[in-house]
This record gives sequence, C-alpha cells and structure tokens, in this order.
Amino acid sequence: MRVLLLTYHFDPENFKINDVAYDLSSKGHNVTVITGIPNYPHGRFYSGYGIFKRTREVKQGVRIIRLPLIPRGSASIYRLMLNYLSYLFVCSIYVLFHSFGNKYDSIFVHGLSPVFVAIPGIILKRIQKTPLYFWVLDLWPESMSAGSGFSNKYVLKTVDRIVYWIYRSCDKILVSSKGFISSILSKGNFSDKIEYLPNWAENCFENPQLVEVEKFPDGFNIVYAGNIGLAQDIELILEAAKLTMNTSINWIFIGDGQLKDIARKRCIEKKLDRVYFLGKKPIERMYSYLRQADATLLVLKKSEIFKLTVPARLQAYMACSKPVLGMISGEASSLIKEADCGYVCDASDYRELAKNAVKMSQCSHEYLYSLGINAHNYYMRNFRRNLILSKIELLIKNENNHEKIIGDN
Repeated sequence: MRVLLLTYHFDPENFKINDVAYDLSSKGHNVTVITGIPNYPHGRFYSGYGIFKRTREVKQGVRIIRLPLIPRGSASIYRLMLNYLSYLFVCSIYVLFHSFGNKYDSIFVHGLSPVFVAIPGIILKRIQKTPLYFWVLDLWPESMSAGSGFSNKYVLKTVDRIVYWIYRSCDKILVSSKGFISSILSKGNFSDKIEYLPNWAENCFENPQLVEVEKFPDGFNIVYAGNIGLAQDIELILEAAKLTMNTSINWIFIGDGQLKDIARKRCIEKKLDRVYFLGKKPIERMYSYLRQADATLLVLKKSEIFKLTVPARLQAYMACSKPVLGMISGEASSLIKEADCGYVCDASDYRELAKNAVKMSQCSHEYLYSLGINAHNYYMRNFRRNLILSKIELLIKNENNHEKIIGDN
C-alpha cells in the first residue's frame, strides 16, 4: 500500500508516529511522511536541518518531506501560533501540488495539538478520494482552553465548528484514551468511526538493554520522567516533596520543559534537598534509569480535559515493571486501579500524594515487586507495541477483523 503520514513532528523528534512509519515500511508498504523542520522541544532547528537543508531524505525506507515553518522559539503563545499556522499554510498549499504526481491508498494523520494538522489531509482526501484516519492524541477546543487559560467563547465556538467538520471528514477517528469518546460524541454522531488506539512504550522499553548510567542517591527513589511543564502540576509535587523531607524519600525528575528552571529555584528556596533534576536523557537510556526507581510518578493537574487523558509515560512505566504513584484523576487513575499497579489520589491532592509516597516507601520489596509485575502484565495485554502497530496496519488496509470498543465502553 502507498501510505501518507501527516505530522507536525517526526524523527529525529521523538514521537510514536516514528514507530508507525518505520513499522509500515518494514512490512513492505510504501510510506511517505510530510512533516516540518525538527524544532521540538527546544524551539530551534536541529543541527543539520533548515529551510534549505535536508528537506528531503529517506530513513529505513520511509520517504520524508520536510516543509518550512517558523520554529517554536520560547513556546510563547505568539510563537506557537506562528509555528502552527506557518506549517498549516505551507502544508495545505504543498499537498495541492503534491497530489498530482503522488497517489495514496491511505492517509494517516498524527493528531497532536493543534487539531488543524488534519486540514491538509482533508484537502488531499477530497482530491484523491482516499480514506483518512485521524489519530486523536489531544482534544480540541478543550486543550486550547485548558493549556493556556484561553476563554474567548466566540473563538472557542468557531474552533468547535472546525473540529466537527474535521471529524465529519474523517473515515476513522482513532482515540488514544477511551475518555476521549464522550467528548467526540458530544460534537456529533461519530460512533461508527471511533476506534481505540492507545499509546505504547518505545521499543527500548519492551526490548531493553541495560547501560551504565548515573546512580540514584540512597533512599526510596520516586522517579518522574517526561515534560516538566504547566500540565504536570510541578508546584504541587514540590509541596508533596516538602511534606516528606524528614523521610528517606527522594523525588527525582528526568526530563526538560518550560518550568524546569523555575522548579529548581523553588527547591532552593524551600530547601528541598531530596529533590533532584537530572535533565533530559536519551530515550535509549531511560530504561536503565527507570529500573533504578522504587516507584514512578504520574501527574496531571486538575482539569476536565486532563481527566480524559492518559499520559504516554504511563505505558513506559508499566513496561518497565515499576509501581506507579499517581496524582491524577479520570481515565489514567482508572487504569492504575484496574491494573492494580500502585497508589493513586485525585489530581492536585498533594497531601494525599505525600501520604501515599510514605505508605509506598514502607511497603516490602516483595509487595512492590508484585505491583510492578501487575503493571507489566497489564501492559503486555493491552499496550504492547506490536499489538497496536498491527492494528494500525489492519485499519489502513480497511480490514474489519480488529476490535471495536464503542459497544464495550
């Protein structure tokens, strides 16, 4: 099959769409990716890439077309708007000309924010009468207001209408969280289009190789891995850490984000000497870091939209056979409880988070090990990489022997 993947981000940026492209290519499909110049998360073009550098390349049999855009910069609202709109404008024009000499059997849209990434796919679908599959990883306009506090009702209503048009134009709407379904159905009767397509952990977590990394300090190590930003309620995590300073608990952050430096300053001000920031690490080394953890930390701030969201790091934690300590509500909380793989409290309840951290630090090694095994077994049954990637191939081949979940939800 000739498959087109449309995405804001692609290798060397680390997103699940990389796995989709390379897996389809390895199975003999002719895969083309149209994307932007890599600039996430630091907001500047990666070394070796630019408006006129490496705009066309082939990796693992995948043809990659990189279109010019304005980089994210400091990720202010103004720069993000320029980043999104510049790519949308260039990509929408590009696919008009691209469609004349390139025929596709399926179009697969990687639906990170903002939702408008689907528009070039719809243009190409209309021209070529090609099936369009939209993988929804963020809900709009809910994310628009939750992420930035934006509240202009007229703009939100306009975006809501655009989202309805996008959903109506898709042949399949693939949701990364079952919690997304109610929001999508509230916009229209799309039940016959919806399929459950969750995230999975990177291959380095399923087929790990231990490498030498820096050792964690003595004590009970709770590890957070991922973006350190507004959605992660970092301030309240630090409040929980403050309540455990007289224990053996260490709070270790691995990752980067716009609030990392602010959080480090807060630790100095609050004299939180058991909180550590190790910075961003290569994904290939993350298994070796997480294997040192006594527990892993999953947090999203209190918000209606975040109740519907399952952060992808949960699958990585589970694949590493590690207990999960959650301060999160909704769908992710339900998964932790269903898997019986840790302790969870409601979003923003930092006092309960601290209590659960202490409780977990007092558990026996045998009990913590059993929680980790529960996590891994649940992952293998529900989120295994090859399981999900095979389902994607079935979807784009228009085969119907894959699991529908609407009737079971």
